[in-house]
Amino acid sequence: MKRLYKRFGIEVNRKEAEKIFRQKLENLLVHGELGEKLFDEQEAKIDIAWELAVQIGIEYKEEIDDWKKYYNIFNQYLDFKEYLFRIQVMLNILWENNQKNLSKKIGTQVQKVFEESPIDLGMKIVIYKIKPPQILPTVSKFIDKEIEDTIGLLETEQYSDILESFEGGLKLFLKAKTKNQFKDVIEDMLSACDEVVKVVTGDKNKGLKHVFKKGEYQKFDLNSHQKEIFRNLKDWIDKIKHGSLKQFTREDVEMIISLTVNFIRFVLNKHTTKIN
Repeated sequence: MKRLYKRFGIEVNRKEAEKIFRQKLENLLVHGELGEKLFDEQEAKIDIAWELAVQIGIEYKEEIDDWKKYYNIFNQYLDFKEYLFRIQVMLNILWENNQKNLSKKIGTQVQKVFEESPIDLGMKIVIYKIKPPQILPTVSKFIDKEIEDTIGLLETEQYSDILESFEGGLKLFLKAKTKNQFKDVIEDMLSACDEVVKVVTGDKNKGLKHVFKKGEYQKFDLNSHQKEIFRNLKDWIDKIKHGSLKQFTREDVEMIISLTVNFIRFVLNKHTTKIN
């Protein structure tokens, strides 16, 4: 898509791409492109405008026109991140009101709009089996598929605590700008690793630091080289967490996410094979 725009001499900046995104979603949600009009109470079987207003804490305005209902919630002056937050709340509401298929259908279409954007908007939607679609940041294209595969692996009741920490860190990364916010992302990555150790050992008192005690790493099917890679991950996180490493960047945090992905997938794939 980006190449096509350039081919015809059209330069699209971030603001224009966001505007295109909003226009496509308006057509999708208001004008019946899903096969039903979401903001028509009779068709949707739920007053989605009222539900949204209650959950995001804004005044509800009774409107007859579907477009006006939509515009009261998703007006053009919203910050793009707040706009996406409201889309996420909408997906959650539909799911909670037993419209899971519609929630997934919208999520799939929103992802298509992300993919068709002339520039990378830095976000995507992950479609789950057991909960509403979630808007998450894309990290880098290199590890993006690995993150999707990891979320798929964790989508079981047994791994729900790992998923909660891992996904929580990704959502924080979406908005993180300050070092303290990046520290929170890193803490969630550490929590996800700790939860992996708890699952494998069956011991709620264990965490990532226990993997590197004498002889322990072999229980996780790590060889000595792999052990050192993940020991370095733990040491890196600790230094940032406790403030001894003050200079770190968004790219460092992205690398920590990548290493966390590798730890989760490597250990749990081995663990799943053993118990099966």
